[in-house]
Amino acid sequence: IRLSADIEKDVTIRLGKIIGQLKSIAVQLDECPRDLSALTQFSSATAATGRLMRLIAKDIVKNAFDRDFYDDDDTECYLKEVFDMLIDNADEKNS
Repeated sequence: IRLSADIEKDVTIRLGKIIGQLKSIAVQLDECPRDLSALTQFSSATAATGRLMRLIAKDIVKNAFDRDFYDDDDTECYLKEVFDMLIDNADEKNS
């Protein structure tokens, strides 16, 4: 299932920013392994990754319902995997 065009562009931009954050963290940790600002950056990157995942999941679900997924076993299985992933992520966040 492809992402919608506007979401795909947003995902690409957000992913680039997350990658930039992670590269910055790697440099910070290489220069000073006990630097607390690296932990702050990592927390920010983790939150951004969660927001990105929810944006992608929302678009996938929306597109699947627009396609009438009930007639497509592959799409139904894919949506179940997306829902399971979101539930697992929510469970990790709450623990």
